[in-house]
Amino acid sequence: MTVTAHPERPATLELAADSLTPVAAALRLGARCAFLLESVEEGARYGRYSFVGVRGRVLLVTGARARLIDAAGNVVDEREADDPLEALRRVLPPPRASIGADAFPTSAGVGYLAYEAAARWEPVPVPEADPLGFPDAVFHLPEAVIAFDHLAQVARLIGSGAETDLDRLRAVAGLLGRPVPEESPLAV
Repeated sequence: MTVTAHPERPATLELAADSLTPVAAALRLGARCAFLLESVEEGARYGRYSFVGVRGRVLLVTGARARLIDAAGNVVDEREADDPLEALRRVLPPPRASIGADAFPTSAGVGYLAYEAAARWEPVPVPEADPLGFPDAVFHLPEAVIAFDHLAQVARLIGSGAETDLDRLRAVAGLLGRPVPEESPLAV
């Protein structure tokens, strides 16, 4: 395990990933997994990098309200939000120096904007009723990101900001070192 700490860059831990896969990491994180982004080249081959987000805060925008929810499910901020992207900008950590080509932008949110949210910027037809009641936007702001470099067979745990220290990254690394029952082969 290689540890990197620099005041202007996110804290990182580097692990060998010759037997750890992004899917196994997501399974081992369990409810702490916020997202898994796999890359594919030319529609058939795996790309070089994959990213797994460790659950941190979540920004939910519904109508004209934005709620920021911490990893424990507590609402830590609620305010008016006419624009979901502006609400996201308000809660993102400040940009930090990159640590390499595989660095996930830690000043980013991963999520979605509902089709209906586009009506705030473009004249698009929007149905009167919302039968499903989904939020207009949901963005995960991960506590940390695991960046897999498939070519080098390493996984870098990258902290998301000043609130993420090496102890938290070591705790995530501990979770990644323990296989879970869902990884067991199916009996046939």
